[in-house]
Amino acid sequence: NWDGLQLDGKNIVVTNLLKPYAQFELHSNATLNQLENHFAFNDIKFVNGTTQLDLQYTGPLITDPALLKNMTAHLVIKDGAIQYIPKNILLEKCSGEVTIGENALLFKKFQFDVLRNHIEINVSGSDIASFSNNEAGKAALQFNLYSPYLHFDEILGLLASDKKNAGKQNNGQLSTITKNVNALFTNL
Repeated sequence: NWDGLQLDGKNIVVTNLLKPYAQFELHSNATLNQLENHFAFNDIKFVNGTTQLDLQYTGPLITDPALLKNMTAHLVIKDGAIQYIPKNILLEKCSGEVTIGENALLFKKFQFDVLRNHIEINVSGSDIASFSNNEAGKAALQFNLYSPYLHFDEILGLLASDKKNAGKQNNGQLSTITKNVNALFTNL
């Protein structure tokens, strides 16, 4: 139990306690709210939903985005509601798969409704460990967006919105990693 998040795994190995090196596979069925405190997104609030989380890691225990090259995480999200705080945008009926692994990011058929719009996105990202100041390279993201219908007046209103709600200051255990991801969402 990691502060309310139940993780199950076997064959967990940690060696060299001075500079810990870990190898593990963990699984969890959780609510999105249970994940929120661990990932410390300042501009995103998980309002509702469930996830199945599978996590594999082999490498040094560090709190830096460079650990992403040693980790594989797979999330299946169902019935989610996510709020983007700076623009007060609520994404409802969120579902889909998110995979982080082998220094890559993948959103597969990630669907949501925003106001009267239904949107599906697929994202492919590479070299994501370079979000770290300790890793060379440049992250690259490729987006594919599909919608059977869009209400442009609503979408343009959301994009032009000048609401500047103060984002929460979350200091979860993985806040060092998510700081750069927060900056990515803030600059959208």
